[in-house]
Amino acid sequence: MKARYVCKVERFVKGYSHGDIVAVSITEKGNVSYRKTSEEPTHYLFDKHYDKSMEVIFSNTQINICQSIEGLQKQVQNLSELAESLNNFTLWIASTVVIDDLIMFKVRKQLLQIKDITKWYERFNKLRALAISTDKIGERDVAIRKAVAVGVRITEGRV
Repeated sequence: MKARYVCKVERFVKGYSHGDIVAVSITEKGNVSYRKTSEEPTHYLFDKHYDKSMEVIFSNTQINICQSIEGLQKQVQNLSELAESLNNFTLWIASTVVIDDLIMFKVRKQLLQIKDITKWYERFNKLRALAISTDKIGERDVAIRKAVAVGVRITEGRV
């Protein structure tokens, strides 16, 4: 897994000047690389207004940067609406991945208690597993839609 962000430098850092657009990549081993790019920035590097709802998680093998709760919720909504309109299984799967990120983010921020969501989270994962593992398209589609519904219910604290 590799994380990549396009940032705008606000002050001098690692040989880059104010206003440079820099692509920052973080590998599984934790190696960070920088290179100039002409892409639009997705995040601001060393922004003076640090967003406290963003989170950097370090583990033995990974560095994960999480979005804000609002950003994740909007992403779930957008992916679900697009998956519904296009009837696209891959987008439904992507939606469950973002839902899982949102659940874990809320657990880390202690906005959801593990003991309260355990039963529902197991149901969410079983439905995802069923959707991925079945060959029957109708069964697969029903399972993934139910997984999204259960996941959204968890994230909204309605369990």
